[in-house]
Amino acid sequence: RRRRARATAMLGDGINDAPALALATVGIAMGSSGTALASRSAHVVLLDEDLERLPQAVRLARRTRTLVRVNITLAVGLKMVAALLTLAGLLRLYMAVIIDLGSLLLVLGIGTTALDSSVWTEQRVGRGSARSGSPHGAVWRAP
Repeated sequence: RRRRARATAMLGDGINDAPALALATVGIAMGSSGTALASRSAHVVLLDEDLERLPQAVRLARRTRTLVRVNITLAVGLKMVAALLTLAGLLRLYMAVIIDLGSLLLVLGIGTTALDSSVWTEQRVGRGSARSGSPHGAVWRAP
């Protein structure tokens, strides 16, 4: 049994990295140049070798987690309301079907907002350019 004091992240792309990727809190493998073993051992596989896109992946993961939580809350909440209305005798079968279909469409609609997110449309500004305002490297900005 291992004990962790803090969360760790490991970035690797080779066979020798696979055990460390598997043991890390978050293992990140470089997918395009990495080995299959490293990709299978990691929690996240980056298909792009540009490490400056890692913050973009983190933002997308956080946005996705938020959307999943919202969708679960809405779906369960609507089902509970329908169940309570049914127990009170105020809900007929066709109304329950409409509520069920409506909740499905609502969850799908909210889920598709991840495709429309600004996380996908960010553009890279080159190293030290006038647009980035940073001499330290590339900056990711939404257009």
